[in-house]
Amino acid sequence: MKKLQDDKAAMLDTSSSGGKLYDYQLVQVRNQLRHALEDKFNKKVEVYFFADLIDIKTPRWVNAIEGFINTQKINMFVEEEYYEAANKLLPAILKRAGFYRTGLVDSERLRNANITTDNHSLAEEIISDHEGARCYANFLLGRMIKCETFAEARASGRGLTPN
Repeated sequence: MKKLQDDKAAMLDTSSSGGKLYDYQLVQVRNQLRHALEDKFNKKVEVYFFADLIDIKTPRWVNAIEGFINTQKINMFVEEEYYEAANKLLPAILKRAGFYRTGLVDSERLRNANITTDNHSLAEEIISDHEGARCYANFLLGRMIKCETFAEARASGRGLTPN
């Protein structure tokens, strides 16, 4: 019971994330990165979590997708012009926080890779207006095929069922 209370105390509900709960240390890492970038560039710089940039179209696929992408849903995005600076700043921030479960996604590299997705892939279930998040979803989910049964998933070699 004590562990559950400690876990809840360590979570933070951020209103800008549509009510998503994030570990307090993770939010601190994001905020420190944002502040460091703003100090460096003397302007407002946004840092987003992947999970805040996407929605899942069909509710029955939510658990399968969240389970599959696991901790990658808390990887962070910055505008491409700030990526190199953010990539240099982030390791020290992570070390100070003692938090290593997140990373920075290189949107430009993913976009330039022109990643294609297979028909009926889990990537089809992702909705996003953010080009980098769309490319990352295609990268993570574009080869995983939506299957209705375990037998289909097993036969495909790369299938996933909703449950």
